[in-house]
Amino acid sequence: MCDSFIADEMRRIELEEQLQSLHNSFKQEENDGSVHSNLEGDLDLDLLQHMKKRREYPAGRFLKKELEYIAETYCNNYETFYHSTVNGGKDKDAIARKKALLNEMAEHISTLGEEHRTPEQVEQKIRDELKRVKKYMAAKNQTTFPMNRREIVLSSPQRMIADMIERTVVEPIKPKSSEQNASEDGVVVDTSYVDVPTASSSMEVSPPLFNRQTASPPHIRKKKRRLLSQRELPLNQFEDYSRHDFEFVKEKRRLLEDDMKYARAKLEAVTAERDYWMAKIDVLDLERQYWMREIERTLHNRH
Repeated sequence: MCDSFIADEMRRIELEEQLQSLHNSFKQEENDGSVHSNLEGDLDLDLLQHMKKRREYPAGRFLKKELEYIAETYCNNYETFYHSTVNGGKDKDAIARKKALLNEMAEHISTLGEEHRTPEQVEQKIRDELKRVKKYMAAKNQTTFPMNRREIVLSSPQRMIADMIERTVVEPIKPKSSEQNASEDGVVVDTSYVDVPTASSSMEVSPPLFNRQTASPPHIRKKKRRLLSQRELPLNQFEDYSRHDFEFVKEKRRLLEDDMKYARAKLEAVTAERDYWMAKIDVLDLERQYWMREIERTLHNRH
């Protein structure tokens, strides 16, 4: 009788250990499933926190030698920076050269100062310097200065950049085939500042305006040439572009729908597996209750 009681007690302990291990494994599997299902959300949250941290802790103050190196490198590679911007044409080769140059500048500046600099911080500093230089040049070109406005004073690196911009005329990027054909057919005359005679003027020529510039700025002339070239392009070419974009959007939408179907199927499989383990736990719980009653009845009969 004592041996049977000990055997029943050992079986009860083993059942409780199995139930506990199954319960722990079920919880672990459920947590893993939630982690996998929210993987993209967690990645977005981490990226958002990283960007927020970068905004909260901007780059420290740049030293004078760092600013001088930035200004000197910018002036030596002015055409690269110019052609990589919107007004310069957003040239792909220039953008690639600018990225490599920013990486090189960040590495060199990190050795000059006491703080590690990133290419993004260097690019932002260049933008800040250019913003102040442009304000100075805009105020300088004005004929009258407001009395309540303070005079803008540039530092030596900013003065270096301003002198480079004032004395440098950047050649435009190699024109497209349509622009080359237009230039070969005839000379394009800038008529932005020519007074067009009307019916009431009897073809009279207006007197010259001495206060106006003799020609448009380079970026305005380039914009006009781009508009003219776009007008000369055939209509079917624009239709081909729009059709290509539409097909690309359709293909992307189809891929997204397939991903959503796969995610739904995976969710259903995980839900079915969870229901299976819940039913398994219920069965084991009933078995545990049965053996507990058997042990209690055995102990009662013994006493």
